[in-house]
Amino acid sequence: MATEILDFNAADALYDSVATEFKPRMVRGRAIPMQPLAFDDWMYLIRRFPQVSALFDGWLPSEEDKPEADWRSLFQNIGNEPIAALVACVQGRLGDEAAEKRFLMAPPSLKDELGIVAMEAAFGEDGMAGFFSMFSAGLERLMGSRAAQEAPAKRSGRKTGSKKAATSSAS
Repeated sequence: MATEILDFNAADALYDSVATEFKPRMVRGRAIPMQPLAFDDWMYLIRRFPQVSALFDGWLPSEEDKPEADWRSLFQNIGNEPIAALVACVQGRLGDEAAEKRFLMAPPSLKDELGIVAMEAAFGEDGMAGFFSMFSAGLERLMGSRAAQEAPAKRSGRKTGSKKAATSSAS
């Protein structure tokens, strides 16, 4: 019997072989390296700031629990801390509270410009539409595989000789 050799360093080799996706984004004449957010980055932001989920479903956590259709309202109600965390995250500084505080203390005009550029970077080259397509496809794949695992096995009951025989006897 042949023994399969498992390479437990394969994931590390894969990580090392893939270049980071940082690209320079111009803010006030300076190139700021930023990268799109990955699925787990978004999950981190949503877990830390539940109101960020409004970007995905249009609902803000509230007592009335009614949908909010106006994007401006969604962004106004998200607050500044999640935006600071997003700005830090696209710069590769996930969870870096010092970077977040520095953003929060910046002049409003710089926060506006940097926040918009960071939001564009967060969704990647395909923009929000491309990001949401990828995101929903990933969730469908995840939920589809989970549903398949949880579905009870089909029982066909008593077997007949053939499909044709079963059809003809039913008519």
